[in-house]
Amino acid sequence: MENRITRLEVEQEHVRRDLDEIKGLLKDIGLRLARMPTVGAMWGMVATVIGVALSMIGITVAVIAYLSTVLAK
Repeated sequence: MENRITRLEVEQEHVRRDLDEIKGLLKDIGLRLARMPTVGAMWGMVATVIGVALSMIGITVAVIAYLSTVLAK
């Protein structure tokens, strides 16, 4: 009987260590998820990139139009 109790105590220690490891991993996952951007933030980034791209296209067209008028004279 004593042998069985000792074995159960040892197994309980292994389970306790495994649970502590799982809790640590879950805490790390939670911290990583908290730092990830939200869907709204991602759409904001997409809108910013599109806005910058359209601005660059507009500036390029304006420079080409200006140069064509200056060189035509």
